[in-house]
Amino acid sequence: MVFHDNSTSWFTTEWISWSKYSETMLRSIEKKILQNIKSAYRGWFVDIGPVVGKCDKIWTISLNTDSPNTPLVLLHGFGAGVALWCLNLDSLAASRPVFAIDLLGFGRSSRPKFSTNALEAENQMVKAIEEWRKEMNLENFVLLGHSMGGFLATSYAISHPHRVKHLILADPWGFPERPAEQTVQIPLWVKVLAFTLQPFNPLWAVRAAGPFGQWLINKARPDISRKYEAYVNDVSLIPQYIYQCNSQKPSGESAFHSMSHFYAWAKHPMVKRIHGLHKDVPITLMYGSKSWVEKASEMVKEGRVDCHTRIINGAGHHVYADKADIFNKYTTQACNTADSAQGAPILSRNDMTTNESNLQHDENNFVILICNFSGESAFHSMMQGIGWAKHPMVKRIHELNKDVPITLMYGAKSWVDNMAAEIVKETRINSFVQSHIIMGAGHHVYADKPEVFNKHVADACATADGDTSFRRASLITPDETNLDLQSEESQLNKPNTTTPNT
Repeated sequence: MVFHDNSTSWFTTEWISWSKYSETMLRSIEKKILQNIKSAYRGWFVDIGPVVGKCDKIWTISLNTDSPNTPLVLLHGFGAGVALWCLNLDSLAASRPVFAIDLLGFGRSSRPKFSTNALEAENQMVKAIEEWRKEMNLENFVLLGHSMGGFLATSYAISHPHRVKHLILADPWGFPERPAEQTVQIPLWVKVLAFTLQPFNPLWAVRAAGPFGQWLINKARPDISRKYEAYVNDVSLIPQYIYQCNSQKPSGESAFHSMSHFYAWAKHPMVKRIHGLHKDVPITLMYGSKSWVEKASEMVKEGRVDCHTRIINGAGHHVYADKADIFNKYTTQACNTADSAQGAPILSRNDMTTNESNLQHDENNFVILICNFSGESAFHSMMQGIGWAKHPMVKRIHELNKDVPITLMYGAKSWVDNMAAEIVKETRINSFVQSHIIMGAGHHVYADKPEVFNKHVADACATADGDTSFRRASLITPDETNLDLQSEESQLNKPNTTTPNT
């Protein structure tokens, strides 16, 4: 399938034919690389609708989809595509469904125009992943991302923690902050070069080289081909594949350019946001011992119980290819923990969209409410420990207008201290305050003794409807309070005799 750019210009590359990109060639090269895997796989375009462009599509390959185990979703790094997972697919799909996608703007997926704002471009990428998940009907899964894919996987997990049973980050890009200039001695010529190249997309040279782009990739990064020489019959397929993936119109590449600072650091580093990831999402970090990526494992681990770091000796940034067997082993181990994980589901931190129901069902067909943590977080901020407020109302009740009547109801068996009723009465000497102790009820008075509760509420409401005497400054007498200690049965048939005294 070919995605066409319908924009017109007096200057086009079609008549020059400088770029040798071909959708047919990309498909053919990908197929030749993937023919080396032993597992059966399926490849197709998943229509995710107008996420960024008018009709975005995600190129997807899947393996072992009949397995009942937790699916694994793979997100590639910058400038890569699904075929570069060829060293891992057989091993990872041996015991579970595996899905590998070309991220929106990369590989064979659609190439829309992303926002030039760093956070907006990131959110567009994350939204594309979520829309893909919806189309695939995946409830939850293990999410693995390499390099830039690790950055996006983390961003996705922060927004949709209830979908991610385990987050695996392979040499993730974009976690540490950019170091201050005074801490790093950078030669002047490097600064000038960086400033000059800043407006350009990272792989502009590949496209500028035209038909020599493949040669340029092979000369600049001969190590990438060597990683696959024991697996792929013709190692020249690897630079051909990378060239075909990146000689197209820069789309995801432009988004990465917008999100990055001189390519090496993220404008909004994940280390400042990782605290927003739900604490119950397990994390496995894998780094190559020879990688240029700064290891952020200690920053990520802070305050998290289920976080593990693996340093793969002898591997560089491309840990999945440098030491594929070890990488596959660690990934499988992390996935196995997701299969056996028990406990309550993680709730969504984001408001549910109109496209997603607020209800879902678990394997026992119990209904689970997926809600956000907004009010819960607010309650957490307001409380001291579990049983007390940081700013207790007893210190502030005097601020309530004296003409507002108050009715308090407590369950006789409740854990809540009902002595607050006496404190409120003492504080509001010239106001109307009445209290009811409902015998046999606990904290949920409205449900434990609903008939008694309903009667007291109806009595209070009736006074608001017509009894203006309740607006006079008043104080309930101890004898009247004691009426509430009678049995519920007698109270139900007894008219309200509580009247304010002046």
